[in-house]
Amino acid sequence: MKVRLAFRPAALLILVALAAACSSPGASVAPTSGPPASVASGITLQAPAEAAAAASITVAWTGSAGSGDYLVIVPVGTTSYVETTENPYINASIGNPATLVAPTTPGSYEIWFVKGDTTDQVKARTPLKVT
Repeated sequence: MKVRLAFRPAALLILVALAAACSSPGASVAPTSGPPASVASGITLQAPAEAAAAASITVAWTGSAGSGDYLVIVPVGTTSYVETTENPYINASIGNPATLVAPTTPGSYEIWFVKGDTTDQVKARTPLKVT
């Protein structure tokens, strides 16, 4: 049995573009489980890699922040942010750089720059070890 596939020119161009994007250096495919994938945002974070428990840390970013975007520190493996006293958020519109307070419990965390009005669309992330 022969199967014949027909592609429209526009569909073929999209497939070629996707294949090229996936094969370019540094390309990655979003994970199907685990923490949310970063959205294409152009945001980059500058923050310390390590901080003492409950210490104030400065987090700066480059790129355009949108209305309601925010920064938060979450435990590694978190899939959606829920504000608690241990990990309050800081609205990105209050200034760049922003000051966050490291969690009181030592461990592995991530600093997230999250798209406004969402709890899981991470525009940028960077690891933070709390000691």
